[in-house]
Amino acid sequence: MKTMATYPVKFMRIRITSGEHAGSYVGKISGFPIRGASKEYFLHSEERLAFNFFNDAAPSVQAELKRLGYESELVAVPRDARHR
Repeated sequence: MKTMATYPVKFMRIRITSGEHAGSYVGKISGFPIRGASKEYFLHSEERLAFNFFNDAAPSVQAELKRLGYESELVAVPRDARHR
C-alpha cells in the first residue's frame, strides 16, 4: 500500500500569457470576470490572489480558457506558499 507521501500533491496557478490581460492570474474571488466560463473565474494582477488548482484539474481549466480566447501557462506553487 502506498502512502500520501509517495504521491506529493502539487498545486498550480494559471497565468494568462496573451492579450491585454497577459500576466494576470486566474482566481475565484472578485476581480475582472472571465465571461463565458462554466464557473466563476476572475483575473487578478497579483499572484497572491490566484487560485491554487490541483495539478490534475488545472489542464481542464486551461483548456476552457483557451476556448474563450485566453492563452495561458501553468505555474507551480511553491510548497511554502500554498496556505497564504
